[in-house]
Amino acid sequence: MNRNISGLIAYIIAFFLQYFLGGLLPNHWSDPNLILCMTAVLTYVYEDSLIWMAYGCLFAFLADLAGGMWIGIGVLSIVITELLVLLFRYIFNNENMPNAVIFSLAATLVYDSLYWIIARICGSPYSYLYMLKDLPAALIINVIIMMVLWAVMIRKVTPHKRDRYIG
Repeated sequence: MNRNISGLIAYIIAFFLQYFLGGLLPNHWSDPNLILCMTAVLTYVYEDSLIWMAYGCLFAFLADLAGGMWIGIGVLSIVITELLVLLFRYIFNNENMPNAVIFSLAATLVYDSLYWIIARICGSPYSYLYMLKDLPAALIINVIIMMVLWAVMIRKVTPHKRDRYIG
């Protein structure tokens, strides 16, 4: 099957699974952001990242429609996060696991902070400390999900590791 079609099917599954996973986790855990995890990892690993960014924007928009406070905040946050992922991929080696862990931590932190900033501009009453209260759990669960996705995808993309000195 074509990689883009299988990726679209994976995004559809992740979109529906994202809302059901929240009910399976304990109350003090935050819901995993599967759309962010998939978009960030696929953009980080694959060279042809435009299709994954488009899928991420589409499903972030659908997630905003389904359960967001405002429509479009997730899309704008994911676009800016993906631009930073592209910069990170350009600077650092994407085949290195410590770099992938740092990348996944940064992607989650940047996305959540951007989402809060844009929501605050739109009139959200929530403070930054309120967002930070769920951030440790979100970081843990998103990093675990991103590392599993990264480990699976990096083997498909690179049969032989590159020899680079940075990262």
